[in-house]
Amino acid sequence: MAMLMDEMTILKNSLNKANLVSNHLEDMEEFFTYMYAIAAIAIQKRYPNILMRVIPSSTTIYKEKDKLYESFSFAINEVKELSEELSSYEKDNPEGFGKVKYHLDLFFFAITEKGNLEYTYTDDYIISVEDSCKYLDVTRPTINKYMRMGLEQISTTKHKKIPIHAVMLWKDPEWLTNIQTLHGMYIERNKTLQDEYREVLLKIKEFEQIYDGQPFSVVYSEVLSGKIHWDETESPSDYLLWESLEEEREKLEKGLGI
Repeated sequence: MAMLMDEMTILKNSLNKANLVSNHLEDMEEFFTYMYAIAAIAIQKRYPNILMRVIPSSTTIYKEKDKLYESFSFAINEVKELSEELSSYEKDNPEGFGKVKYHLDLFFFAITEKGNLEYTYTDDYIISVEDSCKYLDVTRPTINKYMRMGLEQISTTKHKKIPIHAVMLWKDPEWLTNIQTLHGMYIERNKTLQDEYREVLLKIKEFEQIYDGQPFSVVYSEVLSGKIHWDETESPSDYLLWESLEEEREKLEKGLGI
């Protein structure tokens, strides 16, 4: 416990020095790296029966100094929230851990361009999908939908499992919204060109289904040939949206070398 208190003290002292660092851009990158390391160690010490380790993913790209400056206040606020949550719950409390993890993930989001944190939990802390269904009183298809919406999941050698804090916080409307929002933020920024390309193709396909399976060039052949103006079409809004998707597809295909 003495080590934890030392790390918590270091974390709080670092927060007190934040204003000084905010005026020295060259020190900001080292400052945030140091704060992340101390916070991660403090969390592992506080939750030894929950968390084995937490590390940045191999895809992580840290922000340049000028961008760190823009997100400085946001990042510092999340460390403050994290520090308060660490002090608010008993050791190895799942709900407390879930809230601390949320603020660590937000802090990491603030200081990076790409990537995410990877958590390794103790075996006893992750439960089966079936047990998660019972806890949330939902069916297997519903829990699968929840996982797509942001319910944390861990892939084991045989099955997917879910950390205890994830199902606990999912039952709280406020934290459910927080978790889903953060999940969406990470999904959006970590998209690859391939991900974006697939999304655009799906949206284009939706338009084609509306118009009897016909491609953009056929549906709007009169516009493309100059016979009519786009605002004379049956649905000008459809034309503009579909046209932007086609332009985005061309742009992505160039980027992907297709």
